[in-house]
Order: sequence, then C-alpha cells, then structure tokens
Amino acid sequence: MGLKLSDLVENEDVLEDELRKIAEKYGLNHVHLKEIVRYSSRGLNQSDISKKVGVSRNTVRKYVDKLKNMDKSDFKKIVVITSLLFGGMYFLYDMIKE
Repeated sequence: MGLKLSDLVENEDVLEDELRKIAEKYGLNHVHLKEIVRYSSRGLNQSDISKKVGVSRNTVRKYVDKLKNMDKSDFKKIVVITSLLFGGMYFLYDMIKE
C-alpha cells in the first residue's frame, strides 16, 4: 500500500517512524541522521555539524557518504521528512489541503 503525503504531513510520529526505518536500513542513528540533514541543508560544513550534533567529523562524513549512495527513493523520503519537520511545512499544508 505505501505511505501517502497526507499520512506524513498530518502526523509527526509517522514522520519520525519513517525516518527511523530508513536510518535502520542503512545502519544509521535516526536522531543523528535527522540533525545532520538539518544542518547540512543550512549550509554548515562537516566540522560545524559535528560540533552541533555531538559526533565526530568522521561520523558526519560517514552519514553524508551514506546519503549520497542510498536508494533515490529513500533519499527523497528523507528530504521530504526533514523538510516537513524543520521547514514549517505543516502550516503550508494546512493552508493548501482545503
């Protein structure tokens, strides 16, 4: 059956659960993954990201490498999920869904 965009947008727990599943599939910590994507999207370098997330630069590099090499579908889901979680997209979705 699969997830629909409305399922993701209307429930933050569904977003977190889906992100957790993707992270586990690639042997990653979902909290670190979420934060690394968040700070990467803001243009921080790997050194600054490592300080903010509390992991080594090598760990950040590992996550970035995994992101670059993961299945496109999973990468797209991560982009959508983190955009929804951090980009204030809930407000926009509420405006356009009616």
